[in-house]
Amino acid sequence: MKSRGMIGRYFLMEIRCVNKLLPVYIDELRRGLRIEALCISSGIHRDDMFWEWCDTLCCDMKGQTLYRQLRDGIDKLQELLIEAESVLMHCEPTQFEKFFFSEKEHYSSTSVVRRFETWLYDNSYPDIDKLRELQAQVVAETLKKGVMDYAKVPSQKEIDQVDVDILKSLLPYDFEMTADFRVACARWRRFMHWEGYILIINYKKYGKYIHAHFYEFSKTQLQAIFELDMILLLIHQEMQKLMDEQRHKDTDSVLKSEKAMKYWKRLMKLGLVDGNCQLLPATSRQQAMYIVEPFAEKLGLKKQWKPFEDLWGIKNLAQEKWKFQQTAVLPPIHEAIDHVFED
Repeated sequence: MKSRGMIGRYFLMEIRCVNKLLPVYIDELRRGLRIEALCISSGIHRDDMFWEWCDTLCCDMKGQTLYRQLRDGIDKLQELLIEAESVLMHCEPTQFEKFFFSEKEHYSSTSVVRRFETWLYDNSYPDIDKLRELQAQVVAETLKKGVMDYAKVPSQKEIDQVDVDILKSLLPYDFEMTADFRVACARWRRFMHWEGYILIINYKKYGKYIHAHFYEFSKTQLQAIFELDMILLLIHQEMQKLMDEQRHKDTDSVLKSEKAMKYWKRLMKLGLVDGNCQLLPATSRQQAMYIVEPFAEKLGLKKQWKPFEDLWGIKNLAQEKWKFQQTAVLPPIHEAIDHVFED
């Protein structure tokens, strides 16, 4: 009984400390200032074992002065945790996104960056296809570690939407395409979508999933989750760089095509650009804006501003168009510029 009394007094001290801190946490949670995974109200701790232990301890303390204080403290703890869960259920989805990135900060990216740089070195000047293979491989390796095991079982429709043929073309030839792996892929697809070759993760949904099962994941799984995000970012940055380079080449070829040069030569005669198709110092931003629209139309460019902004190294030409619409003041030699694009 003496030992139980010591445990009861120590536990009461802990409960009082927690009960003092939880209202502050709940208030900050309501205001979107913080979010953590509460171990008593998340994942494997959602069962009644903890509360049964509390009841047993209280029963042992019956008849002692400590009993009422302990019972009230436990009841207050339960009340506060229920309130915390209720607030969590109605919080903004962006809170779970913040949670994900907050937890990610606990993991160093040094080893991930080193592995990626080694891969780049071993695959000298990798193209988009090679990067896509790496992208598929790192996702597959992470899914193999069971990080999607706690997501809801997918429907047959979701399973059928997993394109096995594409996966096989991207993954190593000896990769084992099991039924469990297809299920994991179907679950993973709920948290992401594609924009071209870039895999976009919905961190609001993904963060909520990680938050709800945080204490069910092993340390290895949590590390795999956050390191996957790190290496995908590196892969996508490399992809974007290659795509920008290709886009620049494509745009440059259009802007320097035979058809385009006809108009460039006319602009050179007007003293608006030099022999490299660059704006001369005396050419104003308003004149540059006035050149772009008819020029882009002649060349069939879907995006009219950016190709010329990149070529000339200037920004926000569209704002010049807005100013022109507000003032209706035409730039100098606008009539001559109009004649440039008359065929």
